Amino acid sequence: MKRIIFILHFCLFIFILNCASYNIETIRNDSEKSTIYRMKDNHLSPYGSLISIKVPKVSLILQKLEYDNLISFYSLILTYISKDWISIEKGQSLKLIVDGKSFVFTGNGSLNHKTLTFGTDIKEMAWYAITPEQIKTIINAGEVEVIITGSQDDVQRKFNKTNFLNFRKFYNQFCI
Repeated sequence: MKRIIFILHFCLFIFILNCASYNIETIRNDSEKSTIYRMKDNHLSPYGSLISIKVPKVSLILQKLEYDNLISFYSLILTYISKDWISIEKGQSLKLIVDGKSFVFTGNGSLNHKTLTFGTDIKEMAWYAITPEQIKTIINAGEVEVIITGSQDDVQRKFNKTNFLNFRKFYNQFCI
């Protein structure tokens, strides 16, 4: 009986780790007359079926920056958390392969966005411009692979059903 309870708890733990719920953070700046709408915690699945604490945690979220309800800019924000630096490179360091078609995104890398977090873990972030049309292509895809280029290592992830759902919700709420 203890073994069954342990297995159920373990399965629940794995399920929770794989889930990426849809949450939006809203940041208003009255002096600039701007509002940021930012998706939170959209964790990507590692290749393979087992999750390990040694596998780096990667999130890919969407953001909309809106000025006075007139002009909007959209971004992909890549977050990488691990025990080791990847050093996300400046330039074409994010590639999405959407149903076999390659989309390469250019950003400033993580040089100015590296922090220590969770004791010995490190966190790197990088921003990339994206268009609503590219977001629409992603949400209508059957498969999305994510390739991150760092000076220390490259990392690959893939979209799961929850990632597609989160991007679709964001698109419907902020891009249409």
